[in-house]
Amino acid sequence: MYRSLICVALLGISLSVPLIAYPQTAAKREALVLGSFLNRAYADERRLELESSLNIQVFIVETDVRGNAMFRVILIPNSEYDLSALRAQAAAVGVPDAWATTLSGTGFSSQVLLSDQPQTLPQPTQIKRSLARPAVAARPEDETRERKRPSSTASTSTSIASSSIGPIQLSTEGPEVDITLAKFNEGEFDFKLDGRLEEEFWQQLPSYDNLLVTDPDTMGPTRHATTQRFFYTDKGLYIGVHMAQPPETLLPRLSSRDEFLNRDSWQITLDTSGDGLYGYWFAVNLGGSVQDGKVAAERQFSSEWDGPWTSATAELADGWSAELFLPWSMMSMPAGINGERNLGFYLSRKVAYLDER
Repeated sequence: MYRSLICVALLGISLSVPLIAYPQTAAKREALVLGSFLNRAYADERRLELESSLNIQVFIVETDVRGNAMFRVILIPNSEYDLSALRAQAAAVGVPDAWATTLSGTGFSSQVLLSDQPQTLPQPTQIKRSLARPAVAARPEDETRERKRPSSTASTSTSIASSSIGPIQLSTEGPEVDITLAKFNEGEFDFKLDGRLEEEFWQQLPSYDNLLVTDPDTMGPTRHATTQRFFYTDKGLYIGVHMAQPPETLLPRLSSRDEFLNRDSWQITLDTSGDGLYGYWFAVNLGGSVQDGKVAAERQFSSEWDGPWTSATAELADGWSAELFLPWSMMSMPAGINGERNLGFYLSRKVAYLDER
């Protein structure tokens, strides 16, 4: 089960620009990839933004990545700009992690959208929908029973002082929530990482629960509530999660690191580039076993990386809970823009006795 959390909705988009196909015998050409999207409309929106900033022709090429059609936004070297010059131009407009690739008639689906054709696309409209469901108020006693999908509501204020809200946002593409993280200074809070959300400050933070079932792919509401809270310090990101569930159905299983088993677990993937170029994933399993790794562009997951982060889980009378501390120092992150950082993220929970995610 998951929920993407900042919404950028595109309305009324129609693509009618011509396509050019490379012949199967076409020579290979170098290109610089500035971003990759599953949705062609998002790719075209990014193309328009980059052309406005770069004043250079930007293309979209469709390619197959592990069976998925991906739309890459690319720059192609020409007599004026070689690959190094294009990389410098991209870095100057906020895309420092572009990567080189090779174009050919056989390596891609051979379709390139040209931006120098008459513009028939309307300028995309950006809409942000708040789907946060603050859980400061007490839940009903039977919170583990079958629940209806929560309605969309705006986040309410909490007793956290406004001065403690820091310039870090969590976001992803899709029907999501815009989360501005609260910032605490070191020494302002008394914290014991034991998996139990017993510290008072956890209850002062807004929580989020809008997960949907994706395995099996029903996209229906989840059966059990999952409340997730976040804050950060200069040292790292703190996460507290409460997962409602009948205690007799809990399924803890111990294992070595990075083992994939059917057990109760919770996972977060952080896009620390903010542009879908690279990131990290972290999973905690009931019982204490952990999993982690890196994510490359186009959702290429690896478990070869082990980070120095800490976590703990605890079984409760109404389910289980987890606490995580993710140090900033272990993750690559670009410099913030105007003092702000924007991190993409994905949340997932596995309910083992239902075999649902």
